[in-house]
Amino acid sequence: MSTDMRKTVVIVLFLVIIFAGTILSSCQKEDEYQYPRPSADFYVNDFASALLPGSRQSFYNEGVRLYEDTKDTDLGGAQFVVTTMLVENQGEIASIDKTELFRQWQIGENDMGLLLLLLFTGNEEELTLVSTQIEIGYRMEAYITAAEAGNLIDECLYNPEWEGSIDMGLGELYYELISIIYTQAYGYESFNYDMDVYRDFLITAEDSEAQSPMSLIAYVFSSHSPFWTKIIVALIIFLITGVLGGGGFMAVRHKGGGGSSGGYGVKR
Repeated sequence: MSTDMRKTVVIVLFLVIIFAGTILSSCQKEDEYQYPRPSADFYVNDFASALLPGSRQSFYNEGVRLYEDTKDTDLGGAQFVVTTMLVENQGEIASIDKTELFRQWQIGENDMGLLLLLLFTGNEEELTLVSTQIEIGYRMEAYITAAEAGNLIDECLYNPEWEGSIDMGLGELYYELISIIYTQAYGYESFNYDMDVYRDFLITAEDSEAQSPMSLIAYVFSSHSPFWTKIIVALIIFLITGVLGGGGFMAVRHKGGGGSSGGYGVKR
């Protein structure tokens, strides 16, 4: 292929990519609230920048370990996802559908998923927690009830002992919920955690970059996008790498297991 022809093909393919991206964006379901794509970490999505680095690292590590420990069981792999988001005001809370977010991210293999969603107002300088919501996957419903989840929010997140520290209250809530998953759903004899150790880690953990939704390309090749978009984009990338003589793209670190839920959960 001549140099001029190669340049022409590259330009055409570039335009096709832009067109495909436009189609993909327009085909995504329009909700009253625009839900972001999950972060590349998947198990923790601190879009409000509300959590300390130690919390993000702890929830990520525990989320990975939970899935790895359970993915080869008859129930399928459990996925516990923590997400924070900013809202303009409390009136905007009603437009956020935790069930739809859960389904879009496809949390939990074989419907063994749990989403903990915290909504904040304000900015990075001063954030106020205005809503705490838990969505429970279809199969996970047999092991965690909405009433139980609601009681844990009240007892842990708003524990007077942790007054002034969202991270400590959230940590206790997280570990209580993950303990239920391990012992009630997967038959572990116990799941022990130490809040003093967790507190020490919050103090010593190194700072980390703020999280953002995964890139469009990463999203396309995750489990969250329609199958036909994967085929189209894969074909385009194949053609481009064929023309240019090489190349590739970055894979997603973690993704949803394909789970769904039916709106069972709790809001506070």
